[in-house]
Amino acid sequence: MPRPLDEGKSDNILRAAILMFGEYGYSGTTVQAIAGKAGLSTGTVYTYFADKEALFVAAVELVWQDFFSGMERIFATTAPANDKLVELSRMGTAMLVQLYPLA
Repeated sequence: MPRPLDEGKSDNILRAAILMFGEYGYSGTTVQAIAGKAGLSTGTVYTYFADKEALFVAAVELVWQDFFSGMERIFATTAPANDKLVELSRMGTAMLVQLYPLA
């Protein structure tokens, strides 16, 4: 019976992928480089993601998930509307900075 996949490793791989794709772009990034950045073997990365494209898509999805989670946290506070908008703008800018190199 196969071992269940470690969610922490998957997140570690995705965070490394975001950094690598952001720095070197899609074509300049290899799965091997992402594995090295994550401190894992290339084989381990392929255990979690079928190929570089799947890894890229999952990395972009993680950036969006982080953004939406942040939005939920902001709107759940009792802060004044102006403060919420300022924080949303900051978070949105940070997300765009992350996504721009990925594009």
